[in-house]
Amino acid sequence: MIIWSADTVLRGKPEVINRQNMQKFLNEGVQVFGNGGTDFATCLHNAVNHPFIKNKKIKNVVYFTDCCDSPPRREDYAEFLDAGGKVTWITTPGMWSESFNKGVEGWSTVFAIERGTEVDLDRQEEITNTRKNRI
Repeated sequence: MIIWSADTVLRGKPEVINRQNMQKFLNEGVQVFGNGGTDFATCLHNAVNHPFIKNKKIKNVVYFTDCCDSPPRREDYAEFLDAGGKVTWITTPGMWSESFNKGVEGWSTVFAIERGTEVDLDRQEEITNTRKNRI
């Protein structure tokens, strides 16, 4: 797994989490950077084209977001999605936005995540976007 902070640009450096260092990250956490603003399309484009990521086979992009921006367009992710990639948005129940949800409906899923929630990105069934979704 690769974690990278982004707002209007990529921030910090990508952090690789694997079986060998997972416990360290679970104990110490992950440093997150931000400077305000949001530009989903630019950040995804810059991330997947960055030399560190370019030749890796990325299957899923998971955005943790406050949904306080216009929903991105499918066209912004078309190349990634058409190659079989998935985009998932995770927010808190208090920040879940019906307009953001409707804006990405049909090509990605928005989840309100709460304590104790588990993530299964390999799940195959279709999910209807709803604030009640739990990963």
